[in-house]
Amino acid sequence: MKSRPTSAMIVAAAVVALALAAAPSQAWSRPILFFQKRLSIYKVRLTPRHRPTRVVGTKAEPLAITVAPGQVFWTTSETSRGTEFKNAIMAATVRGKDVHKVASGLPITIDIVAADGYLYWPDEDGIGRVAFDGSHLNHDFIPLPEEYGGGVADGITVAGRYLFFSRCQDDSVGRVDLTDRSVEQDLIHLPGRLCPQSMAAAGGRVFWTELGGFHPYDGRVGSANINGTHVDQSAFVLDSPDGPFGLAAAGNSIFWSYGGSAGSPQYVSRAKLSGGLLSSKFVSGGSALALLAGS
Repeated sequence: MKSRPTSAMIVAAAVVALALAAAPSQAWSRPILFFQKRLSIYKVRLTPRHRPTRVVGTKAEPLAITVAPGQVFWTTSETSRGTEFKNAIMAATVRGKDVHKVASGLPITIDIVAADGYLYWPDEDGIGRVAFDGSHLNHDFIPLPEEYGGGVADGITVAGRYLFFSRCQDDSVGRVDLTDRSVEQDLIHLPGRLCPQSMAAAGGRVFWTELGGFHPYDGRVGSANINGTHVDQSAFVLDSPDGPFGLAAAGNSIFWSYGGSAGSPQYVSRAKLSGGLLSSKFVSGGSALALLAGS
């Protein structure tokens, strides 16, 4: 059976996802970070006087979040309250209205991404896809071979026409061309036991988390160009082995979450894509993250 972080880490430290889109109105002109905190999703504008506000209650801690103009989506686990919320993709407006289920019957889904009217996630036998309105559900839209120990992918993100996926057991990052579904399974191969997990993309580069518990030093965020070149296994280094877990990036900012083990506080850090930590405790909260870019 595939070796993964503990169930507590999965629930408390889900993977993030990314959605990049033009803002539908002037009200959404600034980037907005969405993040999980206990049984709710919060949002915070990236302004000097950032103040988180609650968007919606989720019945259970979201495992992953992604956003699109006007909408927020999240995944749930089998421990969610009420059978209608278990192993599902849920949705609401970015103002917390019209909460509804998009799809169900998912495995434990720790990353999800929105792109061109569809949601993508790592499923049992491949990458799943469903339209925002719940139609065209396909659990293995892009079939993938099983990793050593089971599973097919962990993190997922989109950049342009490419969908990227991480494979913890294979220590690799793969790429799919969504125009023809062609797969480069081992676009980036990482040495050692780095276990790439959550993913994000921005500025022509892809990013992935490397959990500190899988190597004898603090957690890191790695990166590479979208064509797989110029790999940097230590683009960002944490001062703690407790993470990073969730990941989100857009514009000139990148965010990751950490903490939560043994009842310790959870925080989200903010850094510049070009390097340099802006805040190690940008907000206090859980670790499912998504970033809605402004116009």
